[in-house]
Amino acid sequence: NPTTGYTWEVAADSSAPVALQGEPAFKPDSSAVGSGGQLTLTFKAGEAGQGLLKLLYHQPWDQSAPPADTFEMNVTVQ
Repeated sequence: NPTTGYTWEVAADSSAPVALQGEPAFKPDSSAVGSGGQLTLTFKAGEAGQGLLKLLYHQPWDQSAPPADTFEMNVTVQ
């Protein structure tokens, strides 16, 4: 839920050959204020190669707090 200030961001040390395209798109589960939902991030493949895509779920302005969650996946671009 974006109203909490938390969002997913690509980690600075992510090495995947992809680039985030545009802003994440949020689709709420309901019309209720503060409802959860689904956040969609769109990536564009770069040059051929492979690396680790690392995402952080955090409040971007609070750099002193550890991420509330993380996501990692190996990415191969052919």
